[in-house]
Amino acid sequence: AMMNIAMLAGVGNDVQMAFYGLSSVTYYILGAILFFIPTALVAAELATTWSRRGGIFRWVGEAIGPGTAFFLVFTLWFFNALNFGGAPASGAATIMFFTDRYDFAIQFANDPGKYIGASGEFWIMIGWLAFYWLLIILSTKGIRFFSKMASWGVTIGTIIPLGLMIIGIIFYVALGHRIYISFQPVNLVPQWQGMSTLALAASVFFSYAGIDMNAAYIKQLKNPRVDFPKAMIIAMFGSLFIFMVGTLIIAMIVPEGQINVLYTLFAVFRELGATIGIPWLYMVITWTLICNTISLTVTNFAGPSFMLGQAARAGFLPKSLQSYNKHGMPSKLMYVQCAFMTIFAYMVELLPNVEGFVIMLDQAVTVLYLSYYIIFFTAYLRLKYTQPNRPRAFVIPGGRAGGWITCIVGYICC
Repeated sequence: AMMNIAMLAGVGNDVQMAFYGLSSVTYYILGAILFFIPTALVAAELATTWSRRGGIFRWVGEAIGPGTAFFLVFTLWFFNALNFGGAPASGAATIMFFTDRYDFAIQFANDPGKYIGASGEFWIMIGWLAFYWLLIILSTKGIRFFSKMASWGVTIGTIIPLGLMIIGIIFYVALGHRIYISFQPVNLVPQWQGMSTLALAASVFFSYAGIDMNAAYIKQLKNPRVDFPKAMIIAMFGSLFIFMVGTLIIAMIVPEGQINVLYTLFAVFRELGATIGIPWLYMVITWTLICNTISLTVTNFAGPSFMLGQAARAGFLPKSLQSYNKHGMPSKLMYVQCAFMTIFAYMVELLPNVEGFVIMLDQAVTVLYLSYYIIFFTAYLRLKYTQPNRPRAFVIPGGRAGGWITCIVGYICC
């Protein structure tokens, strides 16, 4: 459950939705109903029925063919490396929030090169990438090890900061500070602005993507039939709570026109900290958010590589990448992914005018990722017909009709 929450939710992800105030709650709930639940139901039935290792590679391989399964797993692996490749650059820009020099941290975030030059940014990037490499090395120690890291990371890096936000906003409101959103029920209804509204809904739905990834580890559960669906339910409500509460608190404190994706979260904690007499609270939270980065990294790097390792053993990759270490992890594949992430990180940081290229590449891979889910739902329906008599520990309510309705909703979202 905590690994799933680590995949999806964190208070740092709430900033961009704060632009939409109370209507963000509606988007989050619709995303949970229309995308999370169909994906979780299908993943629960597939994972508990085909409980051997492999996850999506095994399901799609049996339903459609191993070539298609390899394409999906490799897409996920590539998408993951691409996403993490862009992270060190933003990490370098916000490095000064780890100190108590808040005003300087804002100036530094807006233009790091002005203060430390290109060479300084280069060395900060090396530091962040070394941190990621350390986490990948720890991830190769096996699921029992990194699942504990994920649990502690979510607790320290997400639950504690969110708890402090809740305590702070209670004092903030009680002391009569101005809040910048209205809680009238009419504001729950999103304003229709054509395709831009659909694009926003798509981005919210996509924030729930990845919930099926941890199904690769179902073999590790003591009672998959009960434990896996239970973990999905906990992850859904936990993520929904983190998304909604964090977003609303940010929207209450920061006016819409002043929201900055890079450092608004730090501004919120500084404001809340000042309310309760601890203006340097933002710095403490900055350090705790490192724990969230740890949980996110170890979970995201392990899952796709674990599934790609199954594809490697089926002959889709060279023998040198087919081996597992003594902890049952495809360590070589994980190192290759981290090497690709490192190269891409320096492409983002060092090449001139690379932003448009990165956006285009990210959008292209996102489309591929959505094709991943279309094939995911298709594989489920095909297995319903090609292997109808296989014992299923968990079944989507409603039999075949329920399965079709679930998948059609998933198709429409994609």
